[in-house]
Amino acid sequence: MSLSPVVVADPVRLLPDRRLIVERTGPDLRISLLGTGPRPPNRLEAVLEEAHGPAGAVPGAADLVDLGSPAAATVPAWRPLSARVTSDSPETPSVLRMPSGTAPLRLRVREVERIPALPPSSAGPAELQDRTLFVDVVPLPPGWRPG
Repeated sequence: MSLSPVVVADPVRLLPDRRLIVERTGPDLRISLLGTGPRPPNRLEAVLEEAHGPAGAVPGAADLVDLGSPAAATVPAWRPLSARVTSDSPETPSVLRMPSGTAPLRLRVREVERIPALPPSSAGPAELQDRTLFVDVVPLPPGWRPG
């Protein structure tokens, strides 16, 4: 019997085991993120995004998220519809109200550590400077939007 040679590698962060629950209650979405986590818990952020793009583009086909630039009608992208909901208790359901409309809608959820990743910079959106542990995007069925 022999052993393999020892290899030095960079530390690898293990992904957390999470379960995202999205429930529709009338015009509201209830969002919970379950799983083992630190105490105090990480911050949960949820935002509704709507597909926008030029005429003839397949709605929702792009995976680009517009984090704050002026809306360009020629670039298909998902754009936030409302202010994001932030919760300091991810397991307690957060509530987002769905707007009426016909364009494709999705929910983007992030779990963010409370540890600053980098010194604040005005060079880019603050969201890109966070230490994000979990991200999920949930396409919402067209029938879920209020009429």
